Amino acid sequence: MIKLLQYPQTDCSENLRKQIIALQCTAWPLTPGDEDKPWPGNPEIYISSFVLVDNDITVSHVAIMGKNITHKGQTYKAFGLGEVVTHPSYQKRGFGLQLINKAAAFIENNEPDISIFTCNPSLIYFYAQGGWEHIKNTCLVGGTRDNSFRSDSLRLATMMRFHSDKAKEHRQDFEDSDVYLELSEKQLW
Repeated sequence: MIKLLQYPQTDCSENLRKQIIALQCTAWPLTPGDEDKPWPGNPEIYISSFVLVDNDITVSHVAIMGKNITHKGQTYKAFGLGEVVTHPSYQKRGFGLQLINKAAAFIENNEPDISIFTCNPSLIYFYAQGGWEHIKNTCLVGGTRDNSFRSDSLRLATMMRFHSDKAKEHRQDFEDSDVYLELSEKQLW
C-alpha cells in the first residue's frame, strides 16, 4: 500500500534518509566523497519534503525549499522545488505529478510571493502540469555570492509561479533577467 509522508527534512529518520539518498542516486549518481555529505545540504532553507512509500520502500520524493530573496529592489518570499525523483520501476504512474501537486498546494498555503526553480528542459511539460510556467531567458544564479554559477551554463530551464499581487505586478522584472538565490556553495533550486 502506497502512503504519503510529509515532514521537515531535518526530522527525517535515518532509515528514510538513506532510502531517499539511494533513490536520488537512481537519477543523480554520487561522486566520490558525496556519500558522507550532510543531508539536507542546507537545513536553513529546506522546509518540507513529501515522500511516497510503498510497504516501507521509498518510491518518490520532492523537497520544498524557501527563503526571502531580493530582486530589483524588491524582497520576495520565494519557494522552490528540488530533489524531485521517482524510482525507475515506479515511473509513468503519476507519482511524481502527485507529489509536485502536493508541493504546489503546500507552497500556496504558506503565503508565497513566487515559486521558482530550474529543471531539465525535457521536464517543462511535467512541471507545467503542476502550475509552473517556463520563463524563457530567465537565469537562476545559485551558489554563494563569492562562488556563484548560472543555470543557463547547465542548460536548465527556469520554472516560475507568481503567487502574490506584488509578484504579479513585478512579473516583468523577472523576465529576461538573472535572479540571485544566494544559497550554499554548489546549490541551485
